[in-house]
Amino acid sequence: MKITDILKKSTILVQEHVGSKDAALTLMIEALSKSGQISDSVEVARVVWEREKIMSTGIGKGFALPHGKTNSVSETVGCFLTLDVPIDFNSLDNLG
Repeated sequence: MKITDILKKSTILVQEHVGSKDAALTLMIEALSKSGQISDSVEVARVVWEREKIMSTGIGKGFALPHGKTNSVSETVGCFLTLDVPIDFNSLDNLG
């Protein structure tokens, strides 16, 4: 599988301004929903937040890999987001 199999142009968001982890996840899920890659954005949000409650997906050095698994998605999909200003993502290295 190649990254181009997962990311679509409409799910690559660059230099966005969001003020919180919640806003970032919401923006990403909305992009996936608008792209037609997910059938139930409420369910996707639920499983992504369920995963975040187990442990932050902020892996450190300004990177996070939020994810979840649900039948509302028939194949692996992704959204790439960069921010104009860093936000606190409760990362494991406590740097964002």
